Amino acid sequence: VGDSHVLSLAWQTLRINDINSGTYKLRTATPFPATGVKAYHLRSSMQFFTHYNLHALLRRLPNQGLTRTIILSAGEIDCREGIGGTLLKGYYRSCNEAVEDTVR
Repeated sequence: VGDSHVLSLAWQTLRINDINSGTYKLRTATPFPATGVKAYHLRSSMQFFTHYNLHALLRRLPNQGLTRTIILSAGEIDCREGIGGTLLKGYYRSCNEAVEDTVR
């Protein structure tokens, strides 16, 4: 689940180790792109279409069995937006404050 970059992993077989049992599971990476999502858009206070789009996508994920593996990819590629942009506009006193508010 994530921005368009999740497509680069599409349909690859991943080996996921279980450190408790010493075994592993093979999983096929099924892409679920959430157009334009960035880490900054995932804050609970965010009211932007990508925030709502991601939550709608998560509700549509298949619910097979008791366990499933989900990889969420939400980067911050475009430095003109999100964390960097709000820092430059003076919404935060420091980069650490902006990052902490985003990942909270």
